[in-house]
Amino acid sequence: MDKLSNAWMVRGARSPTWGLARDSHHPPGAGYTEGRPPIDSPALYRSLGRRNGVTSSVIDEALEQMRRVRSQGLTPVLTLGHLAHQTGAPYLYLRRVVQRRQDPYTEFSRPKRERGKSRTIAAPAPVLMDVQRWLLTNVVSPIPAHGASYAYQQGRSAVQCAQLHLGASWLLKFDLHDFFHSVNERTVQSILRAVGYNSLVSFEMARVCTRVPGGITWPHIRSAYQAIPGYSAPVLGYLPQGAPASGALANLAARPMDEALSSVADRYRMTYTRYADDMTFSTLRSLDRSTLTRCVSEISAAVSDARFRLHRKKTRVVPPGARKIVLGLLVDGERLRLPRHTRRGLEDHVRGVAKFGIGAHVEHAGYSSLQGFVNHIDGLLAYGHGVDPAWSKPLAAQWEHLMNAAGLTAQERRLW
Repeated sequence: MDKLSNAWMVRGARSPTWGLARDSHHPPGAGYTEGRPPIDSPALYRSLGRRNGVTSSVIDEALEQMRRVRSQGLTPVLTLGHLAHQTGAPYLYLRRVVQRRQDPYTEFSRPKRERGKSRTIAAPAPVLMDVQRWLLTNVVSPIPAHGASYAYQQGRSAVQCAQLHLGASWLLKFDLHDFFHSVNERTVQSILRAVGYNSLVSFEMARVCTRVPGGITWPHIRSAYQAIPGYSAPVLGYLPQGAPASGALANLAARPMDEALSSVADRYRMTYTRYADDMTFSTLRSLDRSTLTRCVSEISAAVSDARFRLHRKKTRVVPPGARKIVLGLLVDGERLRLPRHTRRGLEDHVRGVAKFGIGAHVEHAGYSSLQGFVNHIDGLLAYGHGVDPAWSKPLAAQWEHLMNAAGLTAQERRLW
């Protein structure tokens, strides 16, 4: 075990210190002392570290870690205590989360685009939510995802993703089964290690971003941190769907798969995109049965090699002449269009709320929660606006009027 892994964070009288125990070899940043902000200047950092009795070798290692991480546009995090300092979260709270001593998530159902189907969302408690948002902004988002990935990234959208398949003759559509749950804490730790964070804090940040709910039996591989009380766990955590950093981390975990699938697409002169768990290949070339069989087999192998799984029932091969839909949008022309059933469905929901009231309509439509229904309609209207604003604008205005009348203003809904 290296000297970083043997480290212990010491608690001061009021909160964890951001210096070192005199007998510790973990460099949490000699310049992080109680009540003081981080010191960016290496000279000041070194001076304060020596004043606190930290050895030169430990200071050198901490400075090297910070240099490595900053060179990639990331914010240095040297220890769990340093993370607490950066985010304002209580150190002992983060320690309990890392030790898996509590499950600070609330589960609820959110409807899928398919009528009558829903997905389970796990929302972190407010303190953990804030920490995960900080990690997303300062640690995860600056790490580039693959160019074929379009979800969970600023400046990229489903509309942009679908546009790449306009006018194609053939579509091959695949869906990843349990996309988030396929990414465990060890994969997250490896991602963070690869960009320069030390092994222990990568492990701790991975624990902060993953979850072990009841009923999960993912096998646990012996941790390098068994000596730290509470850091051993019977099973591995995975990315919870609904947590701020999960989407971006899943994209990074899928990067090797995206690289392999892009190579497959190049060999068959296809365009490949992935939007979260939806993967699409398209081409103008003619494809015979044997070519299709080989292509699908190579795609399946690449997904399996990357430790993801295809949802076999959702695999679709769409030939020339058939209606082509990518991410809920028609792509069989020169511009994107909303399918007729999507338009009708939205219009029916708005009409139903106007006629019967939101509570009665939610119950009649079979949604499990009012909040889930409202979020669903808000999302579809925003989606429609990006494709056909002339159609969606008056419908969105009517919807906002109905929401205001029900006491559900846009400002209140943003706080959900």
